[in-house]
Amino acid sequence: MFRKPWWVFITFLFSCSHFTSNRELVSLDSHPRGAKVYKEQGNQNRPKLLGLTPLFYKENKDDVRPFLFEFYENNSLIRSLQAKKQNKCKMVWTDSLIDRIPIIKSLIPEFIKNFGDTLNPIGKIRGGSLECYSFARSMAVNLDVKPLDCKKIVAISPYHSSSFVSKRIIADWVKNTFEKRKNKCDQFISPKVTEVFMDFLGMDHLNRRYGKKYFPQAIGAKIGKRFNATHVVFLPYTQVADTFEISPEVYDLHLNFRNAEYLEGKFSSKIKVKKRNAILEKIGEAFQLIPNTISLKTKLRQEVGLKDKAQEENYKTNITTATFPPSIRLSFIEYPHQDWTLNFRFGPSFGYRRFKTDYSLKFLDTVMAMKLFFNTPVGTLLGRVGYGGSFINANNINMTYSNDKYVSLFQYGAEFYRFVTERIFINVGFRKNVFNEDKITNGSFNLKSYSQLFFNIGYYTPEFKLKFRQLFYK
Repeated sequence: MFRKPWWVFITFLFSCSHFTSNRELVSLDSHPRGAKVYKEQGNQNRPKLLGLTPLFYKENKDDVRPFLFEFYENNSLIRSLQAKKQNKCKMVWTDSLIDRIPIIKSLIPEFIKNFGDTLNPIGKIRGGSLECYSFARSMAVNLDVKPLDCKKIVAISPYHSSSFVSKRIIADWVKNTFEKRKNKCDQFISPKVTEVFMDFLGMDHLNRRYGKKYFPQAIGAKIGKRFNATHVVFLPYTQVADTFEISPEVYDLHLNFRNAEYLEGKFSSKIKVKKRNAILEKIGEAFQLIPNTISLKTKLRQEVGLKDKAQEENYKTNITTATFPPSIRLSFIEYPHQDWTLNFRFGPSFGYRRFKTDYSLKFLDTVMAMKLFFNTPVGTLLGRVGYGGSFINANNINMTYSNDKYVSLFQYGAEFYRFVTERIFINVGFRKNVFNEDKITNGSFNLKSYSQLFFNIGYYTPEFKLKFRQLFYK
């Protein structure tokens, strides 16, 4: 089929590691808190005021200029200290490797999984990841200044299949605990403000990997930077019928531990939950019917499969020519929030493509595919099989043949993609559509299939799903 293009895959795989950002988020904190933080900016005469501690600041990784911390009392400067950026890495261990496969965690009952772990030593092997973060700290010892102890809190939505239940738990914590116990300057950022960004981070109410051990510091830094937040609150619960026993946990995003016990009292909520079929609900989570990416696909190489070798020899030379402009495609992909995860998803893809040979062929297709995603530190491997249909417009160059037909098809393929920014990704892959009906034919040209080796540049837009969900779920 494709004889020489595999160098494209090899080049991509070995070069993708170079597409990394040179920017990083730095945690800036002091004791006592409330210090003003400055930093020199290029050729400016005066350092730039970044804000009051604690805060997150985004800068180049290779910027080694120190930060200046100034401590004030009654608007008078009483101490000025410098601190350099530091970097620290640590291993964070979570579940067993078996538990890191979400579809297994979703479909196998807990008691069966626990029993299997006791018999299978592989179940004892823990999954983990290496977390690295940057920070600068200034400790002003023997300084008699009242610290600025104001907390700005974002709620991490507790897992529940119903968004209503998840939002109700948050609302009850705000009403029963936060509003009654908060300090005068404490703030809570409404989920209405954070919803779109949290969905982008994979932190919505359908996220089963809930709790501090599944919460990378890099995600916390992004939340802190976006909303100028200092803390997050987790709301784990136990449920008996319509009674929820909730145990809040408030974590400092900069210090990475709990230091707001006055906002953590346990409480109960009565929330009426509709009965659901748990198995169907869990299977339903694998279906992602709303695309979350839009991409431009450039065909590096392509071929059509004809009725026999004689036909393919007649048309092979022109058919393998790549064409521009690139195709347009809407599809669903798994965002790589965690490394070394494996998951199945079912979802549609919609695309338009064309190429011009002795015949001008235009395809408008819709395919429902089962996709297997395997996230690794260097990118995501994707395999797919699917079934759907394609509306095909076919014309030959002398216009003696013209045909418009809808044809059912079977599709399979493999891809590799990597995000080069938070939203932009690139990928290469192979895909083949096999037509189930012999409708594009004029005797000497019988279209049976077409294959592509392609290169994509795509944009990740999870807001599509959020907006669609808001039409049906409150």
